[in-house]
Amino acid sequence: MVQPSKGLVNASGETSGRTPEQRQDGQFSRLTAQVGNNALAIVGVVTSIAEFAGLVASEQLRDFVRTYPYPICISLIVVLLVLLVSLNYVQTVRRQRDELRAAGQRSRAPRPSAHDTRLFPEVLTDLPFDGPVITWLRRMDAAALGPANVPADVLTALERTSRRLEGRPVGFDDDLVARALARFLAAIEDYRVNLENWTLALLGTALTSAAGGVRANDTEPVTGVFADSQQRLLQAYDFFIVTGHEHGLDVEC
Repeated sequence: MVQPSKGLVNASGETSGRTPEQRQDGQFSRLTAQVGNNALAIVGVVTSIAEFAGLVASEQLRDFVRTYPYPICISLIVVLLVLLVSLNYVQTVRRQRDELRAAGQRSRAPRPSAHDTRLFPEVLTDLPFDGPVITWLRRMDAAALGPANVPADVLTALERTSRRLEGRPVGFDDDLVARALARFLAAIEDYRVNLENWTLALLGTALTSAAGGVRANDTEPVTGVFADSQQRLLQAYDFFIVTGHEHGLDVEC
């Protein structure tokens, strides 16, 4: 039985080969390195806290506070206000810096050319994402299918897509999108060839059986190849959609 398409695939095709244990070891190594790099700062903070605690506990400081309570209170309030203003300023500067960094990243993002923007939806004219052709291909079960059950609209849409692009002297300007399209067109041709071979094999078996001969059970390999070509077609289609989206090309489909 043909398995349904796994859905949209990542255009880069890259997967992480690191195990959970390796990731934990990497995180522990980074934590150890950070502690080592900040060892002097940690020692300084501990020493400062200890000295401040000793100063607060000293008899001279307590006598000074009892002698001058109002100036000390006013000084603490001023220091607190300055600290609050400084923290607010730091947060504002950090937020502006993050906004500028995000804007810079957006400006560096690849922008498709006007030609690619027009060509991308044209490729999908007969094969919209939620259209009847792609929906039928995702639900089709080659093992339970007969030649008469293949809609003519499916082959017509695939042939139109191939002919429309074969006659174009200029393809996509984006190299990765162009490669994804080449893979998709090759998958269409592969599906058409295997569909023809599968149809001829089933018709030959039916004619042999109708003529009184022994019905050969040799169509399973051909059916398996046809089912695999259907999966490759859907994967190439999804790959083309995702690659276009990652490069700023989208279509209402």
